[in-house]
Amino acid sequence: MSKTDRSHSIAIKNRFVQAVEAISKEHYPNKREVDIIKSLGFSPPNFYRMKISGSSYPTLDNCFLLCNQYDISEEWLLSGKATMKSINEAKSAIEVLKLITLKIESDYENILQKK
Repeated sequence: MSKTDRSHSIAIKNRFVQAVEAISKEHYPNKREVDIIKSLGFSPPNFYRMKISGSSYPTLDNCFLLCNQYDISEEWLLSGKATMKSINEAKSAIEVLKLITLKIESDYENILQKK
């Protein structure tokens, strides 16, 4: 493995670990980290060994599961570009903002009609 390939693999591993930590702390706070790890095909000892010593790396299957089960952006995981959460979450946030905007406009119109 070339030095460039190794540094790229380390970066992917670090983002993988970052995503698992974010999932358990921010996105699914009621889900235990150990359950998330198992759902990604890791045994907890292997994951923590990877996290602490860096002696192993996530497989392509582990990465696929992470992205599909927890809506993590493949682009972010593989390259560090984009945001961690995929476009589906961004689209959902935009839809929520549109609904809030419509509600505010409706409330404002009701206030104007009452005057």
